[in-house]
Amino acid sequence: MLILIKHYYEAAFSKKAIPDHIPELVMEGERNTLQAIMPQLIKEKFVPSSNEFKRLLMQGGVQLNQIKVTSLEQEIGSGDVLKIGKKKFVRMK
Repeated sequence: MLILIKHYYEAAFSKKAIPDHIPELVMEGERNTLQAIMPQLIKEKFVPSSNEFKRLLMQGGVQLNQIKVTSLEQEIGSGDVLKIGKKKFVRMK
């Protein structure tokens, strides 16, 4: 377990890459945008609230596949990786 954590942090911070072992989130509903999955992100405790997620988004703290996202209407597909803040990664399924 300790080795996995070490590899996770090395990939995320030293190499600025996406770690291999990250949680997955199964998208529900027909529309797959940040706005549509925000309730799931809150429910699964990736973000504490919608206001916190919006604040992070406005400040450039949300990335989709290592590209900064600026809109809640950003489309998300299966296999995409969302980075929230500095430490939280989630793969869309």
